[in-house]
Amino acid sequence: MDLPDDIKIQGVLVQGGAFKAKLDKDDYGRFYFILNKNPQDDIFIILSTSTTAFDLHRSCPDGDDVHISLTPDDYPPFYKNCLICCGTPKLLRKEQKNNLLMKLKSDKYELLPPLPPVIIEKIKIAISKSSTIPPAIKKLVLGPEENHS
Repeated sequence: MDLPDDIKIQGVLVQGGAFKAKLDKDDYGRFYFILNKNPQDDIFIILSTSTTAFDLHRSCPDGDDVHISLTPDDYPPFYKNCLICCGTPKLLRKEQKNNLLMKLKSDKYELLPPLPPVIIEKIKIAISKSSTIPPAIKKLVLGPEENHS
Protein backbone atom coordinates (compact mmCIF):
# COMPACT_ATOMS: atom_id res chain seq x y z
CA MET A 1 0.00 0.00 0.00
CA ASP A 2 1.36 3.40 -0.97
CA LEU A 3 1.05 6.07 1.71
CA PRO A 4 -0.28 9.56 0.92
CA ASP A 5 2.39 12.24 0.44
CA ASP A 6 1.46 14.14 3.60
CA ILE A 7 1.90 11.06 5.77
CA LYS A 8 5.25 10.21 4.13
CA ILE A 9 6.47 13.78 4.61
CA GLN A 10 5.40 13.79 8.26
CA GLY A 11 7.44 10.59 8.67
CA VAL A 12 10.52 12.33 7.27
CA LEU A 13 10.07 15.69 9.02
CA VAL A 14 10.95 14.45 12.50
CA GLN A 15 14.23 14.58 14.37
CA GLY A 16 16.24 11.69 12.96
CA GLY A 17 14.05 11.46 9.85
CA ALA A 18 16.04 10.06 6.96
CA PHE A 19 15.84 9.99 3.19
CA LYS A 20 18.06 9.53 0.19
CA ALA A 21 17.82 12.14 -2.56
CA LYS A 22 19.63 14.31 -5.03
CA LEU A 23 19.10 17.79 -3.58
CA ASP A 24 21.76 19.69 -5.53
CA LYS A 25 22.70 19.39 -9.20
CA ASP A 26 26.18 18.10 -8.21
CA ASP A 27 24.69 15.70 -5.70
CA TYR A 28 24.74 12.00 -6.60
CA GLY A 29 21.99 10.94 -4.23
CA ARG A 30 23.01 11.20 -0.61
CA PHE A 31 21.64 10.01 2.69
CA TYR A 32 20.12 13.02 4.52
CA PHE A 33 19.16 13.20 8.17
CA ILE A 34 16.88 15.79 9.79
CA LEU A 35 18.49 17.24 12.91
CA ASN A 36 15.84 19.73 14.14
CA LYS A 37 13.86 18.80 17.20
CA ASN A 38 10.71 20.32 15.56
CA PRO A 39 11.39 20.51 11.82
CA GLN A 40 7.74 20.94 10.82
CA ASP A 41 7.41 24.10 12.91
CA ASP A 42 10.92 25.59 12.59
CA ILE A 43 11.70 28.22 9.94
CA PHE A 44 14.86 26.29 9.00
CA ILE A 45 15.54 22.65 8.39
CA ILE A 46 18.92 21.46 9.56
CA LEU A 47 20.29 18.48 7.64
CA SER A 48 23.36 16.35 7.93
CA THR A 49 24.65 13.82 5.45
CA SER A 50 26.80 10.75 5.70
CA THR A 51 30.06 10.17 3.92
CA THR A 52 32.51 7.38 3.37
CA ALA A 53 35.28 9.93 2.70
CA PHE A 54 36.67 9.87 6.25
CA ASP A 55 39.89 11.68 5.28
CA LEU A 56 38.04 14.76 4.05
CA HIS A 57 36.75 15.39 7.57
CA ARG A 58 40.09 15.17 9.39
CA SER A 59 40.39 18.96 9.18
CA CYS A 60 37.12 19.79 10.98
CA PRO A 61 37.82 22.36 13.71
CA ASP A 62 36.32 20.16 16.43
CA GLY A 63 37.73 16.89 15.08
CA ASP A 64 36.31 13.65 16.38
CA ASP A 65 34.03 15.48 18.85
CA VAL A 66 31.67 16.28 15.97
CA HIS A 67 31.98 13.01 14.03
CA ILE A 68 29.67 10.05 14.45
CA SER A 69 31.09 6.84 12.99
CA LEU A 70 28.43 4.33 11.97
CA THR A 71 28.40 0.87 10.46
CA PRO A 72 25.66 -1.00 8.61
CA ASP A 73 24.99 -2.74 11.96
CA ASP A 74 24.25 0.68 13.52
CA TYR A 75 22.00 1.79 10.66
CA PRO A 76 21.03 -0.99 8.21
CA PRO A 77 20.45 1.25 5.13
CA PHE A 78 24.23 1.89 5.09
CA TYR A 79 26.11 -0.57 2.93
CA LYS A 80 29.55 0.41 4.30
CA ASN A 81 31.02 2.26 7.25
CA CYS A 82 30.06 5.94 7.21
CA LEU A 83 30.65 9.15 9.06
CA ILE A 84 28.14 11.84 9.94
CA CYS A 85 29.91 15.17 10.44
CA CYS A 86 27.88 17.31 12.83
CA GLY A 87 30.22 20.31 12.64
CA THR A 88 28.93 21.48 9.27
CA PRO A 89 25.20 20.79 8.98
CA LYS A 90 23.29 22.06 5.96
CA LEU A 91 20.84 24.83 6.83
CA LEU A 92 17.77 25.07 4.61
CA ARG A 93 16.17 28.49 4.83
CA LYS A 94 12.51 29.15 3.99
CA GLU A 95 12.75 28.89 0.18
CA GLN A 96 15.07 25.87 0.39
CA LYS A 97 12.74 24.25 2.93
CA ASN A 98 9.86 24.76 0.50
CA ASN A 99 11.97 23.22 -2.29
CA LEU A 100 12.67 20.22 -0.07
CA LEU A 101 8.96 19.80 0.66
CA MET A 102 8.22 19.93 -3.09
CA LYS A 103 10.90 17.29 -3.73
CA LEU A 104 9.44 15.09 -1.01
CA LYS A 105 6.01 15.41 -2.63
CA SER A 106 7.44 14.51 -6.04
CA ASP A 107 8.63 11.04 -5.02
CA LYS A 108 12.16 11.93 -6.17
CA TYR A 109 13.58 10.56 -2.97
CA GLU A 110 13.84 7.29 -1.10
CA LEU A 111 12.26 7.21 2.34
CA LEU A 112 14.60 5.58 4.88
CA PRO A 113 13.93 4.40 8.41
CA PRO A 114 14.52 7.12 11.01
CA LEU A 115 17.78 7.13 12.91
CA PRO A 116 17.58 5.13 16.13
CA PRO A 117 17.36 7.19 19.37
CA VAL A 118 20.90 6.19 20.40
CA ILE A 119 22.31 7.76 17.20
CA ILE A 120 20.18 10.88 17.65
CA GLU A 121 21.64 11.28 21.15
CA LYS A 122 25.19 10.97 19.75
CA ILE A 123 24.38 13.63 17.15
CA LYS A 124 22.99 15.95 19.82
CA ILE A 125 26.17 15.54 21.89
CA ALA A 126 28.30 16.26 18.83
CA ILE A 127 26.21 19.34 17.95
CA SER A 128 26.56 20.63 21.51
CA LYS A 129 30.36 20.27 21.28
CA SER A 130 30.65 22.07 17.96
CA SER A 131 32.42 25.43 18.05
CA THR A 132 31.22 26.30 14.53
CA ILE A 133 27.45 26.04 15.00
CA PRO A 134 25.75 29.20 16.31
CA PRO A 135 23.76 28.86 19.58
CA ALA A 136 20.45 29.63 17.81
CA ILE A 137 20.97 26.66 15.47
CA LYS A 138 22.06 24.41 18.34
CA LYS A 139 18.81 25.36 20.11
CA LEU A 140 16.79 24.07 17.13
CA VAL A 141 18.55 20.71 17.42
CA LEU A 142 18.92 20.37 21.17
CA GLY A 143 15.76 22.13 22.29
CA PRO A 144 15.48 25.05 24.70
CA GLU A 145 16.13 22.98 27.82
CA GLU A 146 19.56 21.66 26.89
CA ASN A 147 22.99 23.28 27.14
CA HIS A 148 24.11 25.14 24.03
CA SER A 149 27.71 25.91 24.88
